[in-house]
Amino acid sequence: MKTLWITWIFISVCSTSSAQQGQLLMARHFYDYYNATENALMIDVRTPAEYSKGFIPNAIHFDFYDKAFKKNIQRLDSTQVLFVYCQSGGRSAEAVEWMRQNGYPHVYELKDGYNGWKKHGLPVNELFTVTDKLSRKEFNKAISSGKVLVDFYAPWCGPCKKMEPYLKEIELKFRDKVKVLRINVDENENLSNQLKVRAIPLLQIYQDGKKVWEYNSYLSKSKLFKALSIQEP
Repeated sequence: MKTLWITWIFISVCSTSSAQQGQLLMARHFYDYYNATENALMIDVRTPAEYSKGFIPNAIHFDFYDKAFKKNIQRLDSTQVLFVYCQSGGRSAEAVEWMRQNGYPHVYELKDGYNGWKKHGLPVNELFTVTDKLSRKEFNKAISSGKVLVDFYAPWCGPCKKMEPYLKEIELKFRDKVKVLRINVDENENLSNQLKVRAIPLLQIYQDGKKVWEYNSYLSKSKLFKALSIQEP
């Protein structure tokens, strides 16, 4: 009887471990499962500087070290299938553990992170939503294709903070229609001077590299959605 009890414990522990490991996927499996999953969401939890150097296509950016990280996650639908990665796996493991403990059961983690993804030669994207120290050449590349909403902001700017939730919403829900490029003017002083940014918040819309709209003040959610020609939820 004792032997059977020990055997049962061993099987139970191994089964639990396998279930947990089943949600930690190697790059190729992560890629295939993401593409095969309807309404899946890819989340990059790295720093803005890391994200600016390249990211997995269609990934939204929620910096794990940002104080608003948990609040941003809690805006997501808990029934949605989420795919999470960082640079090498440490932060994503912490993020995924917190998410599972807080009502997000359908979460998959990329083993070895973005480093592993690139090692396997899988697709990457060089457009950014949040970045530090952006060059003029990189800015021009970012706005060169499709519709891009550019937000010049600063962390201390009250109106900028007020607009941030619906800028995040646009990035999350309308990423197939518009790219969001947020530029911290304190971190990008040279670029801001080159682009003659004199006051913030400053919002601009580019279509295939051409500026088609600009607004230099706080703008309500409904007016911004109207300017982008997208329907407010």
